[in-house]
Amino acid sequence: MNSPRAYPGGCASRQRGAALVIALVVLLILTIVGVTALVSTALEGMMAGNIQEQNRALQAAETGIDAAFTTPDAFKITQTQTDQSTTASKANASAFKTSANGASYTYTNTFTTYTKPPRSQSAQYSATRFSAAHFQTVSVGTANIGASVTLTQGLFQITPKVE
Repeated sequence: MNSPRAYPGGCASRQRGAALVIALVVLLILTIVGVTALVSTALEGMMAGNIQEQNRALQAAETGIDAAFTTPDAFKITQTQTDQSTTASKANASAFKTSANGASYTYTNTFTTYTKPPRSQSAQYSATRFSAAHFQTVSVGTANIGASVTLTQGLFQITPKVE
């Protein structure tokens, strides 16, 4: 007769199902880790795409600022009153274009006010004969998915005072 084998630590029938349970628990943990990694990768891809589109919108808005500064007569003032202390005189220029990266931009130049020439310019320009005409340029860049960036740039131009 064959005698039953002796197993250290207990009966053989109790240990036969333990390996299956442990394997299933490990497989469940690995599945959860794998699904989490897939979801994380997908979210990172979407975030990278959104950052790229935001960058395209920023570049388009900067192109709009550059276009405003290089457009002839973009900062030309149409004088409606001879008193330069008022802001009734307006200079407006605007454009809508598509930039090289497929995004679009619009810009608007607006005359805001006259002031005395700044100190850095006062040695060259007399405040009795010249004024500083201040303008504001607003450029809005829009990417393909709707990301939008607005940039505002101010500048002044030395102009002769109107008598």
